[in-house]
Amino acid sequence: MRVARPQPGALLTVTGLPALRYEVRGSHGLLRPQPSAPDSSRQPAVPVRTGPVRAWLYTTAGYSEEARYLRAALRAGSVGLPAPLALTVSPSLPDTAQAPDWLFWLSDSQVPTAWRRQVPRGLQLWQEAAGPGTADSATLATTEPGASIRLVRRGRQPLAAHSLSRWADGQGRAVLAASPQGQGCFYQLATRLGPGWSTLSESPALPALLLDVLAAGPLLGVDSALTAHDQRRLDPAQLPARPARLATGTAQPVAAYRFTDLRPWLIGVVILLFGLERWLAQRRPNATLPA
Repeated sequence: MRVARPQPGALLTVTGLPALRYEVRGSHGLLRPQPSAPDSSRQPAVPVRTGPVRAWLYTTAGYSEEARYLRAALRAGSVGLPAPLALTVSPSLPDTAQAPDWLFWLSDSQVPTAWRRQVPRGLQLWQEAAGPGTADSATLATTEPGASIRLVRRGRQPLAAHSLSRWADGQGRAVLAASPQGQGCFYQLATRLGPGWSTLSESPALPALLLDVLAAGPLLGVDSALTAHDQRRLDPAQLPARPARLATGTAQPVAAYRFTDLRPWLIGVVILLFGLERWLAQRRPNATLPA
């Protein structure tokens, strides 16, 4: 079967391939891809953010101290964002027509329905535990170096069903639950940032934890959603304890586990095996060599 040679510069169409242009270089003909014209209706493969990340921190009088902690942690963690953070702290809400990217709700009252409806449209809504809560004794499971975050109280509100655990404690319970809804997400913090609820405000790892949540898209960090289910640390409450008698006769709980140095035992085993090998070698009968 013969096919006519196309003219130099002609475009060829092949099923399943982009347009090809026939070019002649010396005595050989080459097929090169023809770049397609830019299509304004197509979105770029990698979205590029040109504006700042707008965050609104709504707080009431009872949450003024926690708002101060959260504002400082957000500003410290925003250094790692791909765009600058435009943070507003106010006791009033903005207009829903100009909804921000993030709304941090620090109040005992319920989030209005109008703002809940903004979540599927792209709003990231953050809400902390409300009410007095209940006493708790757990530790936040995080692989951040030097982070030891204790949870003193926990909210009584149940977390949303089928939510994802972004932060969890050593007992496997969700501390920060994420419920994706359309283009947005609803975050529930089972505790608070205040000293009476947790030591999150005192931890230097809080900005890094918030950055992992604020950053758009899945990250490969140690506390991202990709590693949320790989919690290998044990909570101190899960370790058994036994009472130890002091000189005063009072009992004090101490850890029931201890570390033992096995190197002396290993050296003893090596010496014993060496001596056994020498003893067996001496018991062998001397072999008689032929004349």
